[in-house]
Amino acid sequence: MDAAANLEKIEHIVVLMLENRSFDHMLGYLSLPAEAGGGGRTDVDGLRGPATDYNEFEGVKYPIAPFDDAESLNEAQDPCHSGPCVAEQLEDDMGGFAANYATTRESGPLPTSPGDPLRYQTAGNVPVYDFLSRNFAICDRWFCSVPGATFPNRIASLAGEAEDASNRKIPLYSARSFVRKLPADVSWRWYSSDPGTLRMIDKRYRIGWVDNFAHVEAPTVIQPRTLYGDIRNGELPNVAWIDPNFVELGGFSGADDDHPPTDAMSAQSFVLKIYNMLRSKRALWRKTMFVIVYDEHGGFYDHRSPEDEELPAEFKRRAEFGVFGPRVPAIVVSPFVEPGAAYGSAQGSPVDLVFDHTSLIKTILLRFAGGDFSGMPERVASAAHLGHLLTRGEPREGPAVPEGTIGEVTDWWGHEIGERLVDPLAKVPAVLELQDEDAVESERTAEFLWEAIGWIVDHVPFLHRKPKIAISRQANELEQGIADAATVIRKKGLPLGQP
Repeated sequence: MDAAANLEKIEHIVVLMLENRSFDHMLGYLSLPAEAGGGGRTDVDGLRGPATDYNEFEGVKYPIAPFDDAESLNEAQDPCHSGPCVAEQLEDDMGGFAANYATTRESGPLPTSPGDPLRYQTAGNVPVYDFLSRNFAICDRWFCSVPGATFPNRIASLAGEAEDASNRKIPLYSARSFVRKLPADVSWRWYSSDPGTLRMIDKRYRIGWVDNFAHVEAPTVIQPRTLYGDIRNGELPNVAWIDPNFVELGGFSGADDDHPPTDAMSAQSFVLKIYNMLRSKRALWRKTMFVIVYDEHGGFYDHRSPEDEELPAEFKRRAEFGVFGPRVPAIVVSPFVEPGAAYGSAQGSPVDLVFDHTSLIKTILLRFAGGDFSGMPERVASAAHLGHLLTRGEPREGPAVPEGTIGEVTDWWGHEIGERLVDPLAKVPAVLELQDEDAVESERTAEFLWEAIGWIVDHVPFLHRKPKIAISRQANELEQGIADAATVIRKKGLPLGQP
């Protein structure tokens, strides 16, 4: 069957775009030998070993090294990933990670080392990905579209081009997203924990469109829909895009975006819940494709250069900035995907199997807009699409997650809860408070009233104000930017309780 025709098997495309990790950092362990704690997979272009994978800085060699069990990054260990930093990291055939990290990270109370960005996760740190990689498909030739930061890459994933490689201080843009191309009879919904990134990227959707935006799991009077509720009720739209929780670090409903210092197990828990919800609804599962991908590499080491001579010239020609960014983790989950499949290097790197974020647009518009790419940048039409991965003629049931894998996630949650039982302030949230300098309590009361009597909101202007979000010293640039953007959007009229 033609690869594009494979997409006709699918009625629901679900995209979860996480934050700031490279392919080698999260999935590179798969190609290491079993005796070194790896997966022993020869079909995956991952890490090769410390003798080959290393950077040098000031005459010192910094080889790759695994994280210890239950070890996570602290806030000082978040590598730079702006446009200029990524350019330095790509230098000398991916040899600039240690040098860039050492010269851009300020020393503080928490220790850092030039080797930090060369450390990688093991199966024990990403147990859900380990399960999914054995049962579904991974792409080891998925490059982020922009050699730069979060929002340029998220813009490219929605609009096909970014125009800049670094984040704006307040990430509010006016890009033309692919959502505008979806026919009226194609349903779509953006699921998030605060205003969805689509609201920040495409001005058309800044406010309003109430039925097209919903929380992941917290229903409100204003918007009772949630991702989990839509799955359970059989109301999942044709296109479902999921934003992780970017801002709230710590707490039982804290960040799960994988942006350091968020613990990697938090995102593992998030992915596990989505997968289990999808597979639990058999009729839905049999016509769904769930794509897990990261917006950019976050400054973490990857050995495969986007300028590699083995990559097709046609692919490299499509880069908006003359070069793509580093590889990011990408896992495709579907009943039509063969278990343990790997796409990219194992197939000799034909252009059809080398992906970037515009592949998401290409796949969605090919399936739901009849392949109409008019008004989108040319690189969208020439992108690879994910129909190539849907090779099975008949759907298979979603395998159950082993108890041992679930146990690793629940053990982590138990540890997190245990820390708070011993010391409730052991993990301080980055979002300290929703506060207005003039009237903290009155705003809290207004928010409560909004939830309780949402029908009067349009007639009470002062309730449209969104409290200013104060971020703690632990917050990174992305969190502060999203919080500031949310404040602006609320002031423009997006009601509280509506993401």
